Amino acid sequence: NSTVLKLTGHTGTVVRWESSLDNFATAGNAIENTSTTLTATNLNATTSYRAVLQSGACAEVPSASATITLETNTWKVILGVAQWQKGTPKDDQRIVFEANYNQNVNLQACSCEVKYGNVTIKDGKTLTLTNELKVTGGSLTFENNASLVQENDAAINSGNIKYKRHTA
Repeated sequence: NSTVLKLTGHTGTVVRWESSLDNFATAGNAIENTSTTLTATNLNATTSYRAVLQSGACAEVPSASATITLETNTWKVILGVAQWQKGTPKDDQRIVFEANYNQNVNLQACSCEVKYGNVTIKDGKTLTLTNELKVTGGSLTFENNASLVQENDAAINSGNIKYKRHTA
């Protein structure tokens, strides 16, 4: 989950880079970087980037934007059956749950959000994420010996997550 953006063919110097979740329909978020390259990492949503340039005494001008699309795969009811919208999730996809889930499989994804439904990671199975886990609705339960593995130590999780453990 890392991409290098490189600005070429420009006039002036880079004042900063900016990112946006709405392709700059509203103001972008400033990124303190004045080089002609930017490494975009730990994305959890489709994000647009641009450099802001200045030449001499002229006003700052944004470059054209580049958008990094993070594909989302949603578990939801389709024609009366709960299923993945885009087939089995891949590790470069963001997964979203919008229906009850209790499949007996390991899952691997870029990030995860539980919006609706009761999501259960079965006994002995693992949910492996590169980035964050958000539970904004519904519930997420890890049964006995089920695990959550996150590769990004800086990932911030939110919401209620339940772990069930059998002990002596």
